[in-house]
Amino acid sequence: MMLDKLLVGVFVRGVLRCLPFLMIWGQQYVMAQDSIPIQTNAFESFKMADSADEKFTVFFGSNDRYMTTSPYDWQEEANEGLSFSMKSQDSVAARQFRLVQSQLFYDMGDYERSLAITKELSAELDSTANTYNHLLFGLMDDNYGQLTMYDKQIEVRKEMVDLGLIDSYVLYDIYSNLGRHRKAMEDYIAREGKNISETEFYKLAEYHNHLGNYLRLDKSYPTAITQYKKAAGYVQVYLNDITQDKDVNQMHKTKLLKSLIEGNIGKSEVRLGQYERAMPKLDSSIVNLKRLDPISMSSEIVENTLALIECHLQVEDFETTTDLLLGGLPLHLNTKNQ
Repeated sequence: MMLDKLLVGVFVRGVLRCLPFLMIWGQQYVMAQDSIPIQTNAFESFKMADSADEKFTVFFGSNDRYMTTSPYDWQEEANEGLSFSMKSQDSVAARQFRLVQSQLFYDMGDYERSLAITKELSAELDSTANTYNHLLFGLMDDNYGQLTMYDKQIEVRKEMVDLGLIDSYVLYDIYSNLGRHRKAMEDYIAREGKNISETEFYKLAEYHNHLGNYLRLDKSYPTAITQYKKAAGYVQVYLNDITQDKDVNQMHKTKLLKSLIEGNIGKSEVRLGQYERAMPKLDSSIVNLKRLDPISMSSEIVENTLALIECHLQVEDFETTTDLLLGGLPLHLNTKNQ
């Protein structure tokens, strides 16, 4: 038994180095093979839209653009739109398609290419295009954050204030990225807590999920779980509230948030050594995030999978550990666990 555990441990350490890249590539490959959409979706609406403005609105207005369509298919359409707009010398449309390209690069994890496009576009601003400018600078901000260029990130936020795109800027996410999770939480509470009413159930769910994240990163796992459970409760209240209209995009966001919260509780339970309790939550979260948004949620899927692998290693279930590492069946479809 000790030898088996040692051999599996060596194998796991090798595969874990490649796991994030293998999982993301696998998700994109499977989606690229699915060329027949089940129903009219954002991608079909994008292709059928008559103008660059409409295509731009469809793309950035969709929360589920990768649910049935590979980002590579989106790229092909965006490239065609850019080529046509350049031939017709439509500079506004060209900038719109370039921003779509930048977002696609960001979503696929190519932050340097995405940033290069946003920097190029920011040199030619139309001060009246507020929606476009807000998306542009927001994407530049996100890229600098992913590249850990926090000084540049702050510069972008200051410029957004100068341009009138935002009233003021926040720093709590940067504090957290620098490891100052308590400071981040204090700033977040001071900034956001006072702006949410007791009837805004979705915002309250987001708020308590964020608090849980700061606490979990600060290794305060029991308190983090308390916050996550509050968040889960508000999600359920929101879903059950028939007085609030919920369009398709909002329902999609809510389902994503519910899955994120479930995974966050599972990751916290792993840190407390509660492996059996964590496993079904992590498995459910992974399955739902893959179904809802496998590209944008790829980092969360990887984190949850690593936590699930740790669970099965700790309980010496080496067969399931190997299945997970090699992209085997989700746990809920594995008959030996029924």
